[in-house]
Amino acid sequence: MRPSSSRGATSSSNSSIVVTADLTTTNPAADSILAIRRAFGNPRPLAADDVWQKPFDYDSAHLHRLAVLEPDADAEPDDLVAYALDFKYEQIQKDLFLHVLPFCLRAWQEDLTSPFGRYETFVDEFYPALIRGSVFDRVLAPPQAAAVGEFMRSAILSRIDDEQKLSHKGSKAPVYAWFHALSTYGLLRADIDQLWSAWWAVETEGRALAAVQYASCLIYDETANPVFDAWTREHGGGPPCLWHYRGHVLEECWRPENLEMLARELTPDGVRALLDRAIARLAGHPLRDKAASVRFRLDARTQTLTNRCADVQRYLATPNEAEYSFQWS
Repeated sequence: MRPSSSRGATSSSNSSIVVTADLTTTNPAADSILAIRRAFGNPRPLAADDVWQKPFDYDSAHLHRLAVLEPDADAEPDDLVAYALDFKYEQIQKDLFLHVLPFCLRAWQEDLTSPFGRYETFVDEFYPALIRGSVFDRVLAPPQAAAVGEFMRSAILSRIDDEQKLSHKGSKAPVYAWFHALSTYGLLRADIDQLWSAWWAVETEGRALAAVQYASCLIYDETANPVFDAWTREHGGGPPCLWHYRGHVLEECWRPENLEMLARELTPDGVRALLDRAIARLAGHPLRDKAASVRFRLDARTQTLTNRCADVQRYLATPNEAEYSFQWS
C-alpha cells in the first residue's frame, strides 16, 4: 500500500522526556549510544496510553513494544522496519521518536560492523526514512542532530579502521558496508568534510588500506582491479560503485556543501597525495608493496583518474533515480 501523503513535520504535545541515571558500561559502542541519549535528555520508556504515533500499516503493536523498551534492550528487527515506515510517511510523535531513535542507531551500527545480518532490511528503510522524515533538518534540535551526525561519522570511521586486507571477492564482502555508508551519509548532513578529512589523513592502517581500496576504483578497469575481484554471475562482487547509496533512496543527491568539499578534495593531485600518505602509513606492513603497486599504476592512468574524479562529482550531484544509467567516462 502506498501513502496518500508525505509528512515530515514533528508534533509532540505530551513530552515524556526525563533525566534518568546513566547505565555503567565500558563498551565504546554502548558509550556512544549513551551520549546520544544524553543529548536527547535521557528519554524514558513511554506508557502505552502515551503513544499516539500513527502506524503506517495500521497495526500499532510494534509501537507499543518499542515504547516500553528499556535503554539496554535490543529492538526486534521487524519492529524497527515497521517504525522506519511510520516516521517516513506519518507525522512524527517526537517524544517516542527520541526514545526509539537510539535503538535505530544501535541497529544501524550493528549492520555497519556486521553487514548482511538481522538488521539489513531495517537499514534499507532507515536511510530513506531519515531523509523523507526531514529528521536532521526539522525533527531534531540542532544539538541533537549534531550528536547523531557525530555518532554516525565516528561509527563509519571505526568501521574503516577495522580494515585489515586489500583483496576482496563476492558481493558479501564486508568492505562494501563502509563504502555505502560513506556515500549515503553525504545525503543526510552537510558535514561530511569532517569524516572525509579524518579518513584522508590516514592516521591508522585501516584508513590507509581503505584509501587504497577507494583509489583502486578510480584507477583500474572493473575487470582488472587487483583489490576487488571482477563481478561474477555466481557470487556478484566487483569494485564498489562510488555513487551507490544504501537503501531505497530516490530523487536524492549529495548536499551542496558536501559537493563543494568533494570538488576540492577528489582531484588527481588529491588522490596521488592520498596514496603517498597511505603508503607511508603502511611502512613495514605486509600489504605495503601491494598498495605501492596501485600508486605506481596511477601514473599510467592519469586521464582515467581525471575522468573518474569528475564522474564521481557529477553523479553524486545528480538525483539518484538515474544511478543505474551512470557509467564511467
